[in-house]
Amino acid sequence: MENKLILLGNQTPIQMMSFVITEKTGHVLVIDGGNGGDAEHLLDVLRTVTGREKPFVDGWFFTHAHSDHMDAFFWLLENRRDAFDFGAVYECFPSVQYLAGEDRLSAGVTLSTYYRLAASFPERTVRVSVDDEYDFGEAHIKVLYTYNARFKTNRANNSSTVYRLTLGGKTALFLGDLGEEAGDELMTDKPEEIRCDFCQMAHHGQNGVKRAFYEAAAPKNCLWCAPKWLWENDTGGGFDTGPFNTVRTREWMKEIGGVERNYVIMDGDHEIVL
Repeated sequence: MENKLILLGNQTPIQMMSFVITEKTGHVLVIDGGNGGDAEHLLDVLRTVTGREKPFVDGWFFTHAHSDHMDAFFWLLENRRDAFDFGAVYECFPSVQYLAGEDRLSAGVTLSTYYRLAASFPERTVRVSVDDEYDFGEAHIKVLYTYNARFKTNRANNSSTVYRLTLGGKTALFLGDLGEEAGDELMTDKPEEIRCDFCQMAHHGQNGVKRAFYEAAAPKNCLWCAPKWLWENDTGGGFDTGPFNTVRTREWMKEIGGVERNYVIMDGDHEIVL
């Protein structure tokens, strides 16, 4: 096994976020996982990287309670529980009541589903806090941010837990769907620690953190969890005619400079050796 960061391509037209991390001594981590329609592909990737018919995931890390980040895990638990196993789930979710206060994306429903399923493995759930650190061989995960309940808008996205991976001498930042308010707080609190070689672009590359955050992070590589329609902001009317801000974010990164490569899920899986 090699030290790898694998960005999984979407298997349905819906936006999603799914990462597999492999460490050369045999450890495997997952961040989020995607939609239910992405679950079988995720399982296939895990089988391939582990060389096992029943793969084992040492740590499954969740950013926040949106279905396009968590439903693959739910689907595997409910439909393929005998086909995989895991050591622990790492998360820091707010309360269902907090998320239900802004329910347009049904984050409260997603979180309720998680708690229902997690009741079957309570000894394998880990609630993380800022500055917690976890080692899996040479793979080092540090928690840089967890939700702040004082944010009353964009609650689910701003509740994203931010993880920093260090592996193979490289750093990767996972922002989930982090919004502007939480992004500003993280940038103020940890300006040095957000600098990275790889940055998962917040909220699929649109309506996430501010330009100033990316300027401070100064990534050399951008990881875009965006299908083609979102990458091009085309919902049927042509390039950049839709309601999303992905193209603007792409322009930011060109203007900021220093980005050597963009990895986009519309192109399928990306296996990055670290």
